[in-house]
Amino acid sequence: MATSYQDLADNIRNKQNQRKLEMERSHNNNDEYQKPRIDGNGFERSASFNFELYNSIMSDYLVVLARRATRWQKLWPSSNQRQPKRSATIKRYIRKGVPDGVRKQVWMFASGADKLMKQNKGVYRNLLSKADNADVISSVEKDLFRTYPDNIHFRRDSDDSKCEQLYDVLIVYGHYNKGVGYCQGLNYIAAMLLLVIKDEESTFWLLVALTMNLLPNYYSKGLNDLIVDQAVFDKLLSKKLPDLHAHLKSHGVDVPLFATKWFICLFADVLPSETVLRLWDAFFYEGSKIIFRAALTIMIKLDERLRSKDDLASILEIFKSIAELPEFLNCHQFIAAIFEIPNPLSMDTIKQLRQECAKPSN
Repeated sequence: MATSYQDLADNIRNKQNQRKLEMERSHNNNDEYQKPRIDGNGFERSASFNFELYNSIMSDYLVVLARRATRWQKLWPSSNQRQPKRSATIKRYIRKGVPDGVRKQVWMFASGADKLMKQNKGVYRNLLSKADNADVISSVEKDLFRTYPDNIHFRRDSDDSKCEQLYDVLIVYGHYNKGVGYCQGLNYIAAMLLLVIKDEESTFWLLVALTMNLLPNYYSKGLNDLIVDQAVFDKLLSKKLPDLHAHLKSHGVDVPLFATKWFICLFADVLPSETVLRLWDAFFYEGSKIIFRAALTIMIKLDERLRSKDDLASILEIFKSIAELPEFLNCHQFIAAIFEIPNPLSMDTIKQLRQECAKPSN
């Protein structure tokens, strides 16, 4: 592994010291302090972003990250060792957060993408030279510059633009998985993967593992499994938050109206980017039950806000502003909350509900 864990821990501690200096400057400078408008993943913060709350959260969270990096050193192998086997310990560590420096390796291992890539050496480059599906190319070109317009890495005029890499990954995927071709939402997922994984080929195989193994038929022409999972979520919501469910129904707010993007984009462009990455840590290891846990946690946190609104426009505005709400800025607390949902929400439970919802109604 190119980066040592000591380097990771030192880097995090340097960030802690830098943040302390920034906070001191912001308090001591009589002029408006020039706050960083770009987060660590390249996303622009809005003018209404709560820097005071965020700095307070990060001062504690960076301590957690430094501690986790040290503990991961004892668990995860260096580049010349075998990867560990799946275990309750790894699951617990992943739930508590994967250090940035090893996130790529963990995602590739947890999803099985590393095995796919080893079994298909040279396939990506070969497909890239053949990918000429006009429909896929046209669809990808339309969405390319709509992808994260608030991220500096996906602007055509950026010196560090990843648009060309994103384009390549998506058209190769469309050629590889002809049953899907290209589906809106894949651009957001592939782009977020690129930010973490960095190289095209690994990103491609991770996208394949995600869409064909973890979420098969989510992105098919009929979005079959996505539709079923929306029905499953509707059932879970009515059971766990019956008053909120009834309130939304009474105002014409059905689950697909607000949750389709959550599921198809895996909360990318919905939650703050660091929260998305923490969610994906767990998702790649534990599977699609994490989607339902995250969606229910969002609704639990929004319960009072949503039930206080009595018109469709106000309700939808809350859903649009999730990334800016204080309830979701603390990624560490949010991830802890998704595993505190009452009643076990296991894959067996999800499978049973999927079977019920997939049955044709009489």
